[in-house]
Amino acid sequence: MEEEQDRISDLPGHVMDQILSYLHIDEEVRTSILSSKWRYKWATVPVLSFDTFLRDITGHTPVEIINRVLLSHAGPIRKFEICHQDKTNDDNGCDVDRWILHLSRRSFEELTLCFFRCDPYKIPTHLFGMQDLVKLDLLYCSMSLPPSF
Repeated sequence: MEEEQDRISDLPGHVMDQILSYLHIDEEVRTSILSSKWRYKWATVPVLSFDTFLRDITGHTPVEIINRVLLSHAGPIRKFEICHQDKTNDDNGCDVDRWILHLSRRSFEELTLCFFRCDPYKIPTHLFGMQDLVKLDLLYCSMSLPPSF
């Protein structure tokens, strides 16, 4: 029997990134088992999409997963999306604030924040100083414009 050729792994890196950018991060990470070429490919994809409504089967919380992905990510991040449900407001947005601060140090173009909470998530004012940000989508967020804006 003739061995089938792995044509996807032979695609240029930017094409593989484009394919992976259509997946949620958990699906991106799962591609690491496909071959050695795919093992760390997820860590350089420029689009990170998280949906914390989904329960993770690894036993880690969505916050732990996002923290690990952001710390492990080696490439530029062009787009960051998160849909987050927090019925208790226990974290008071501290985790999200930390993620936005981390992203602001790396320069990104698009940010989508979709929250379902008891109280709206308050956008940190340093978000307005991000010069590379060209698209901002917000759901159930509040903001106060800084005086210098």
